Amino acid sequence: MTEFLSNPPDAQTCIDQINVNVSGYVMMTRIILPSMVVAKKGIIINISSVNGDIATPKAALYSATKGFVAFFSQALRDEYMGKGIIVQCVLPGTVLTKMAQTASKENFLCVMPEEYVSPALAQVGLRSYTYGHWKHGLHMKKKKVLIYLKSLL
Repeated sequence: MTEFLSNPPDAQTCIDQINVNVSGYVMMTRIILPSMVVAKKGIIINISSVNGDIATPKAALYSATKGFVAFFSQALRDEYMGKGIIVQCVLPGTVLTKMAQTASKENFLCVMPEEYVSPALAQVGLRSYTYGHWKHGLHMKKKKVLIYLKSLL
């Protein structure tokens, strides 16, 4: 990863990333939510990222757009919780997909998709904000403690 002026490399790529990671969630929610309100039930699962939970240098725009997804999900949850609609935000760490780097295979925190999906789905209705897998949750707790300790220095 590189600094903001190189990552994304140009203005159009910035706009594309915002469209996918921000506008896409907003517009899809506007499409599906009205029928859920009428039915008085529904589940919205938004996928953010661990990078959306804390500011991530060298991934500034990506981190910011994923942070939007997390805050958007929390606001929707609070607005619709009494109306039978469950809103969950999942903030995965590295899951070994085509998008992940091959080097991630050696990382203890990296999980296979089949390891990730069941624990994440088991939390629907129980947690509105989840990392989905214990390895990712442990990793983020450690990161947040280190950030806090660093702030004390």
